[in-house]
Amino acid sequence: MRNLMLTGLMAATFLSPAALSAANMPAIASAAPLLDQPGVTTYTAAAAQQREHRGERQHARQDARQHARQDRRQHARQDNRQHARQDYRQDARQNYRQHARQDNRQHARQDRREDVRQDYRQHARQDNRQHARQDYRQDYGRQHYDNARFNYNGRSYNGWNNNWRSNNRYNWRSYRNTNRGLYSSNYNAPYSNYRYNRLSVGTVLGSLFYSNRYQINDPYRYRLPEVYGPYRWVRYYGDAVLVDIRNGRTVDVVHDFFY
Repeated sequence: MRNLMLTGLMAATFLSPAALSAANMPAIASAAPLLDQPGVTTYTAAAAQQREHRGERQHARQDARQHARQDRRQHARQDNRQHARQDYRQDARQNYRQHARQDNRQHARQDRREDVRQDYRQHARQDNRQHARQDYRQDYGRQHYDNARFNYNGRSYNGWNNNWRSNNRYNWRSYRNTNRGLYSSNYNAPYSNYRYNRLSVGTVLGSLFYSNRYQINDPYRYRLPEVYGPYRWVRYYGDAVLVDIRNGRTVDVVHDFFY
């Protein structure tokens, strides 16, 4: 068979196309019965079957590789998602705990500071009030004790007597009704930002309030009793106030004296 095919090929090389075509016809006709022989047919079917098996194996390998890739990708995605969720939850818990601790510490510090400030202010106010009351009582008691009899500029004086109001010589209300112009002058406070405060005996005034500008030089002109020693009648807004110029403490007060 091989010799026959080689002979045909060699003949085709040296022949013309027409001669070649005529020469091939017998060869093909003679080769056709060979293909129909049982051995050749079995060989051809086995080769085809092997090719099919190879194709199936190749497709199986490709499918296996593809499924393996898909499985790896899917598992990788699931693992990544799971780890991401776990990491996120863990980070969230840690951040929450950390922020909660920081907030608690900060609020605790602020609360402690605020409590300390409030306690300090409260104690300071209570201490100031208590000391002020003690100082006022002590000074007021000493002043009244000293006013019973005291020395001033080398002379001895009796304390101020508030019973002058029962003496008709000092009936200033009746006198004011007939001399209204004498009690109706303007008053300018020594401090621009100062407001009127209703005074009482024992209140201490600033030195400018009993300076010469505000002193009543002729008390009896207004039907007030004469002064002596360190006492001076001064005008305080619409009031007539008796001040001890040694310390600025008020000794007597006549409210609504001036218009």
